[in-house]
Amino acid sequence: MAASLKKTRFAQRMIDLHQKLADVADNAADIEKEYFDLGYDSGGSDPIIDTDIENLGITAAAITSGITMLQQCDKLFTNQATTPADYIATINQFRRAGS
Repeated sequence: MAASLKKTRFAQRMIDLHQKLADVADNAADIEKEYFDLGYDSGGSDPIIDTDIENLGITAAAITSGITMLQQCDKLFTNQATTPADYIATINQFRRAGS
């Protein structure tokens, strides 16, 4: 494979990954706000419980962990201090969940 083709493929992978990160950066704060505005949190007016989402193969606890991870992503993208944790474990809960 020609060197320039390898570099083009590498650059395309970088573009693809950064476009995915842009989606997270653009939406993390909005989904967090929606979660709390709709009362979906455990102390909210209409909390998400396991039976609400069991058909998606995910738990309410995973949703809470996912919100925490998105909060940390938003902090990372807005130059705020983040809290280290095993966020890959959270991502893995979502990796193959869904309808």
